[in-house]
Amino acid sequence: MNYDCRAISLLYHKYGEGSVIAKIFTEEHGLQAFNIKKVRGGKFKSKISLLEKLSLVNISAKKQPKKTIQYLNEISLAYPLNNTELNKKLIRVFMAEILSKVLAENNKNSTLFKFIWNLTIELDHSKEIDNNFCLKYLIALTKFLGFFPSTENFEYPIFNLSTLNFTKKDGPSEIVIKGSNLKYFKALITKKNLEIPYLNRQELLKKIFFYYKSNHYNLDNVKSHIVIEALR
Repeated sequence: MNYDCRAISLLYHKYGEGSVIAKIFTEEHGLQAFNIKKVRGGKFKSKISLLEKLSLVNISAKKQPKKTIQYLNEISLAYPLNNTELNKKLIRVFMAEILSKVLAENNKNSTLFKFIWNLTIELDHSKEIDNNFCLKYLIALTKFLGFFPSTENFEYPIFNLSTLNFTKKDGPSEIVIKGSNLKYFKALITKKNLEIPYLNRQELLKKIFFYYKSNHYNLDNVKSHIVIEALR
């Protein structure tokens, strides 16, 4: 079945002589792996930049249900991103890394797709980058993945990352959020603008990564946030 749709490039790697395998989040069929041939010498040579992380593109492809790797007929730029600002490029790398870890292949999610598409354009237009962007992004994604933190008992002094609820019962430091970190965590959930100090951002990133792991999404190999924070 041939189809045309919007898509978001996530990552690619070399495959054989002159080809690449690209992971692309499509609006019509969710995450797909594409074999793109003759990148070095064929018609795709000048378009390899369209496979950079979080490029917003249009694609023409053929869906073959019994194959794990699909073939791409055509790819073109849908929205030109500003590639002169390093911080924005790094954030797009982070966003793409997270998506590549949490998306399931062939699982269409039009709502999530539109959110990522619009957020990428919003980031591109922004004059100043929110220091809390990565944290807000991770929290926002949980809505689409089905484990956004419940606000039941929101006034309680502890959030347990394993039981996924606010509680009065303390636990091991690695599985609970409390104190000042809880104040910032609650602000993230309620979309309250609040300046979060550097050390608290670092601690909350680790906590939220653990929160993802508690919901069967392992982000241990994601490292781009370290580079982003180092450039603050």
